[in-house]
Amino acid sequence: VLHRCLMGAPMGSELRVRALASLATLDDAGLEPAHLALDKPADVYLSRAPATPTTEKLKVTATGEPATSAASFAAVVERVQQGDLRSSLVSCWQKYSDATKKTSLTVSLPIKAAYIDSGYDDEPGGFVVKLDPPAAGSGPDAEATACVRGVVEPTLKEMKGVKDGFTTKLKVTIE
Repeated sequence: VLHRCLMGAPMGSELRVRALASLATLDDAGLEPAHLALDKPADVYLSRAPATPTTEKLKVTATGEPATSAASFAAVVERVQQGDLRSSLVSCWQKYSDATKKTSLTVSLPIKAAYIDSGYDDEPGGFVVKLDPPAAGSGPDAEATACVRGVVEPTLKEMKGVKDGFTTKLKVTIE
């Protein structure tokens, strides 16, 4: 419809300018500009692969679902969003995006921090943060979840200073 509007609008008119502006927004969706150079409507306009965001512009965020006020969970969120994990998480996004053509990835990982007694009277116990076992599944979503889990889980095992317990889902979003 936009191409027909473009073809019928006089040069320099406001209608033509708006049609061109609207068509320009379709570049990310895969619009092939060569189709617009023809004098007749094309059968297919979106013949290129949709553009994906550059990895430098991707944002990694982590939240709790349901939200928790535990100070230790805030430390987990801060750790997941730190720069040293970003490249590994973006790699997970890239594989997912290539497989699904989606521009964002959201993974929810059941997580909890619990007090573990040392079993000895003279040694104190401590809090341990761990993820629940992975759910069975296959396909791009399961692979993306496994990838994000593979990045986050070793980091959680290394965390020190956990002082309170919590149970929630760690929601990691890359977009």
